[in-house]
Amino acid sequence: MSLLPDPHAPLTEADAAAAFAAILDGGPSDEEIATFLTLLSERGETAIEIAAAAAAMRERMIRVEAPAGAIDVCGTGGDG
Repeated sequence: MSLLPDPHAPLTEADAAAAFAAILDGGPSDEEIATFLTLLSERGETAIEIAAAAAAMRERMIRVEAPAGAIDVCGTGGDG
C-alpha cells in the first residue's frame, strides 16, 4: 500500500486511517514515513487526515490510571 496514493489530493478517511495505522504499527520504513509526512506538510494536512492520525493514536494508547487531581510536573527534557 502506498501511504500517499496521490501527493496532490487529500486522503480519504479510509486511506488516512490505513496510512496512520500502518505507520503506528511499524509497517513502512523510516524513509517512507518521512516522505509521507513531508508531502502532507507541503500540501497542507486536511482535518480528515489530522482526525485519522489522532484516532489511530487513541486506538493504540495505553490508558494511565491516576488519582483525581493528579498532575504531570515533568517536562519533555527538550527545553535545554
